[in-house]
Amino acid sequence: KLLENIRLLRVLNLTSNRIKKINKEGPCFETHGLCSTFIDEVYLNDNRLETVPSAFFSSNTLKILTLHNNAMKNIT
Repeated sequence: KLLENIRLLRVLNLTSNRIKKINKEGPCFETHGLCSTFIDEVYLNDNRLETVPSAFFSSNTLKILTLHNNAMKNIT
């Protein structure tokens, strides 16, 4: 049930989690084929990210994407 509800996710806050990498699929559970495509807000600031996959931009409703205070080199 929890994985089915990922499609309903509107806000994804991963701030200050020491994240170094995000899978190229973005907000998906590829083994279950479930993706959240209606995310309004994504907070990835204060991590260790060097790249961010464009899969996060696939949401037509995305209004906020924070990436400050990372080790950004590329948005793929």
